[in-house]
Amino acid sequence: MEFETISYPITSSQRVTGETEQHKSIEDNFIITIKFSDNKNEASIILTGEQIRTLSNRINYPVVKENYYLIAINNLLKKSDFLQLSLQFAENGITEKDFETELETNSDKYLIDLHENHEQTDVNVISEIVEKLHRDFTVDEISEIFSITPHCLNYRLRNK
Repeated sequence: MEFETISYPITSSQRVTGETEQHKSIEDNFIITIKFSDNKNEASIILTGEQIRTLSNRINYPVVKENYYLIAINNLLKKSDFLQLSLQFAENGITEKDFETELETNSDKYLIDLHENHEQTDVNVISEIVEKLHRDFTVDEISEIFSITPHCLNYRLRNK
């Protein structure tokens, strides 16, 4: 049997019954209605905005986690490439000009970008990954591995 899902916010003019009366903001509630292809049956559920956010986080969590694994691997590869380039320079394998030119020309290969805008879910995922490594890291190391600024990381950890 096929079905169609329709989701819309509840307006303040609609009467809301049941558990949703306990919530402070009626505008933060949504009705999700599933209409089945037989046009005889339908089911509705009322969810608060917080319930929708929680459900969305649970659904997206594995995707976010995989993304941070990929970020960590890419950043470790960048660090390795930078160390190899630095070693070539230190052992006089390349000139200072060649070193600087390589960094300027291929900065994406060597330099790790740190980003400020991360959600609490991101920090939760990062914390879970770090805990599984059974090693102590500084905030700067975590920041570099996962491309998150130390300031953002500290802020999110304090408000966890």
